[in-house]
Amino acid sequence: MTLVWLPGLKFQGLFVNSMRYVFVLLLLLPFAALSQSFNLGGDADLFVGSDASFYFGGNTTLNGNLNNQGQVTSFSDINFVSNTDVGSIKFIGTADQELVGEGLIFFDFTVDKDGQLRLNPRKITINGALSMARGVIKTDADQQVIIKGNTTAGGTGYIEGRAFGVLSDGQLTFPTGINGFTNYITFSGFDPDITFEVQILQPDPATLTPDEDIVGIADQVEWQVVSPEVPASAFVSVDFSGIDLESFQNGEPIRSEKYEAALVMYTADDTLYHSVPGVFVDGSDPQSSSFGRFESTERIAISSEVTRLNIALIPVIIRPHFFVPNSFAPNGELDENHLFRPFYSGDKVTSIYMRVFDSFNKEVYLFSQAGDDVDLSMMGWDGTMPSGVGAPNGVYYYTIQLQGETENHNQSGAVLLVK
Repeated sequence: MTLVWLPGLKFQGLFVNSMRYVFVLLLLLPFAALSQSFNLGGDADLFVGSDASFYFGGNTTLNGNLNNQGQVTSFSDINFVSNTDVGSIKFIGTADQELVGEGLIFFDFTVDKDGQLRLNPRKITINGALSMARGVIKTDADQQVIIKGNTTAGGTGYIEGRAFGVLSDGQLTFPTGINGFTNYITFSGFDPDITFEVQILQPDPATLTPDEDIVGIADQVEWQVVSPEVPASAFVSVDFSGIDLESFQNGEPIRSEKYEAALVMYTADDTLYHSVPGVFVDGSDPQSSSFGRFESTERIAISSEVTRLNIALIPVIIRPHFFVPNSFAPNGELDENHLFRPFYSGDKVTSIYMRVFDSFNKEVYLFSQAGDDVDLSMMGWDGTMPSGVGAPNGVYYYTIQLQGETENHNQSGAVLLVK
């Protein structure tokens, strides 16, 4: 028995079983709807024509054969049972839904709903367009969403978990997100037929160690990218949102007039994160917002080893920048303000000579170093007198001579010690 839907009729619940009935419905309208639960019997066929749309309003079980050349729209749970090549589908509504089946192959796959779409299959493949207008697809560690077509980005929907993409010419966007925020990642400039695996998660803050040029790394989102088959490279852009660029657990004490967000990548050689060269586009304002679009200007190598990408805060360096604070507090809340020292960025320091005096012109601190290993973060006066006694509150005076590879700085002034 075949149920042919070229459609236009609404049923209040339908059970199709070819052992008892034979249905051949040839309808003129391009739409058919079932407002309640629907069970297609094991010996029945359901055919949806190429210009037709079949709407399931209730929970649906398709034990029989589905031939979908149009579009199936689901408002509730849907179980494809043994059907695998199931055509185009759209999920709508306000409640959470469940997709059940095994090895499902879709053409177009659209999610435009409130709430979550839970995947029961271990694997679904999308050969056409993936559109995440609204809603969340949640995947577990052992599930695969394979995107072989294109992605329609720009909505509020996203995939939380893992997704695979088979990259062809052009670019491919993974509509990933987490904790209510979209954080899409796009690859371009790659060789065709490369498979990338992307997983989005919330990283462990203890693992986010920045290099000396990064202020701190946000712990709201991390993209983990793998090329499981062959090594590859691609330009990467991220649309990030929901990032807190004000609070970091492993921050570096960098002083700058301006700061901005940046894409950073973990390097196993030194177990640190380093900035990825790139630019902000599409009107992003990285100085004042926690969202934006960042595009790398260099290819990122991707292999079977996990590439970890995060959003960080870095100082904006227009030219080498020399800065000496006018106060410090050895017992204050801010770790970076415990020592009195100069800050220098955008250039390599080759030598430093620094002296601090009290109001009686008595030297209380001296530091001098030259060579290739000068590290300003390893020096500074902690407010202790040469005798080991803590210095009293008040004004102290300093002279600093710093040489960089491109600039030299000589500065004298006063600093306030606060306890």
